[in-house]
Amino acid sequence: MLKIVRVSGDSMQPTLLDGDFAVVLTWPKKALRSGQVVVVNCPHFGTLIKRVHQIIPNGEFSLSGDNTAASLTTEKMGWFNRQRVIGRVLYYVKRPR
Repeated sequence: MLKIVRVSGDSMQPTLLDGDFAVVLTWPKKALRSGQVVVVNCPHFGTLIKRVHQIIPNGEFSLSGDNTAASLTTEKMGWFNRQRVIGRVLYYVKRPR
């Protein structure tokens, strides 16, 4: 199933800009790999689009933004489990500039 998510904020620049759209595959849920861009449900910050940074053996993973100056840190977001993943970003649609 596909879902379209609008990007809000600057944390994924230059890959994704504020106002761009991400086409997200919500099913089937396959194993995550470092470097993939995903959409997650964060208990403290809501829906986030971030890149998978690190995966540890128990399956938990950390996320990061491409724009480290404007992105939340792992210390603020915490670690995530697979149940928090909404989907994997398949491709981006840039808004007209």
